[in-house]
Amino acid sequence: LPWYCSFLSGSFGGVVAGLVGHPLDTIKTLQQTRGYSLTAAIAAALRTPTLLFRGLGPALGVQLTTTALLFGLYDACRGTGLSPAVAGAAAGCLLAPSTSYLEALKCRAQAASSPDKASLGLVATAVRCGVGNAAFFAISDALSRLAGLGIAGLAAGIGYWTLALPFDQIKSRQQVHGGTFCAQLARSLSADSSRRLWAGWTAAIVRAGPVSAACFHSVAAANAFQARLLDTPPFEPRPTASAL
Repeated sequence: LPWYCSFLSGSFGGVVAGLVGHPLDTIKTLQQTRGYSLTAAIAAALRTPTLLFRGLGPALGVQLTTTALLFGLYDACRGTGLSPAVAGAAAGCLLAPSTSYLEALKCRAQAASSPDKASLGLVATAVRCGVGNAAFFAISDALSRLAGLGIAGLAAGIGYWTLALPFDQIKSRQQVHGGTFCAQLARSLSADSSRRLWAGWTAAIVRAGPVSAACFHSVAAANAFQARLLDTPPFEPRPTASAL
C-alpha cells in the first residue's frame, strides 16, 4: 500500500479507539486533577453519566491526529535505521506540540476547569510521549513476533503507562490548574503527593485492553478496505500509541 494509507488507517483506528476509551480516560483525569480515588471517580461518573463523555470532541481530535501522524513518523524514523525504541521516542516528541494543545482542551473539559494561567504542559507532554512511546514500540516490536498483536499491544500499553504516567500526571495538573513543569514536579515529589504520581494507573491499564483491540481491528479493516480499492496486498498494522 502507498505510504499515505498508514495515515488514513491510523486516523480511523484513532477515532474508534477514542470512542471506546474516553470514559476510562475521564476517570483517570479526575483521579489526577481532583485527587479522587478510583472508586470515588467511578461514583462521580455514575451520579452524572454525561461526565464520562466530557471533552470527547478534543479527545477524538487527539486520537485522530496523533495516531495518523504517529504511524507515519514512526515508519519514517524506522526507515532511517533507528531502533523501535528510538524511533518511538522521536515520533512521540515530534507530536508533543499538537498533542499538548488538544489534550489541554480535553482535560479542562473533563475536569470542568478554566485556569487563570493556562499551561499547555508542553515539556511534560514531550517527556511523556518520548518515554512512553520508546517503551511502547520496543515492547510491541519484541512481543508481536512471539505472541501476536493483541497481547503485544496490551503489554506495550502497560509498559507505556507505567513509565509515562508520572509525566501525564504533571501534564494534566498543569493543564487544569496551571503552573510550570518544575512547580508541579516539585509538588508531585513532596512527601504527601508522591504517591499520586501514578494516580489513574488502574484506569489507564484497564482502558488499554479494549482500546488496543478496537484500534488494531479498525486499522486492519481500514487497510483491507484500501487494499481492495487499490488492488494491492494489505500490510499488517503495528501496535500504536492510540491503543493507549
